[in-house]
Amino acid sequence: MSTYYLEVAVNQNTNIIEVNPEGNPSVEVKLENNLHNIDVVDETIAITNTNKPLGSVPYSETSQVTGDYEVSVLEDVVVIIDSEDGTLSNTINVTLHTAFDNLGKIVRIKNRTAKTVKIKTKNNETIDDLSSYDLFYKNESVTLLSDGNNWCII
Repeated sequence: MSTYYLEVAVNQNTNIIEVNPEGNPSVEVKLENNLHNIDVVDETIAITNTNKPLGSVPYSETSQVTGDYEVSVLEDVVVIIDSEDGTLSNTINVTLHTAFDNLGKIVRIKNRTAKTVKIKTKNNETIDDLSSYDLFYKNESVTLLSDGNNWCII
C-alpha cells in the first residue's frame, strides 16, 4: 500500500479547494456557494452539497441489520429487522460511533423486531447522561444528536 500526502487549501475568495498531491499539478474542486459540508472520514475528504431545492428530501445513508451492529459516522438511519432464519438473540446491541468531533450529527435508530435493542456508546460517552439506551418495543425508535462530546435524545 502506498501512502500519499496531500496539501489541501481552501481559497476563501474563490471558494475553491486546491489539492496538490506530492508536487503533482493542483486539482481544483469548485464550489458554487458556501452551502457545502466538508468532512474527513477515514482519511477521505467528503464534500456534500447542502444546497437542496425547497421541498426536497435529503438523502440519508440507511442500513438494515439483523444482529449486533456498529454504526459508522457515514450512516444516518439504522433499522433493525428480523433475520430470515429467526436466529436473533433476545437483545441486539447497536454501538454508536463517537460523538466527539461530530457536533450536529444525527442518527436515527428504529427497532422493527420484538427484541430489545440496546444502544451503546464508545469512550464512556453518554446518551442523555445514560451509559446506554434501550428500545424495548417493536416499531419503537429514537433520534440522537451529537453535541460534540455526548449523544442527546431529540
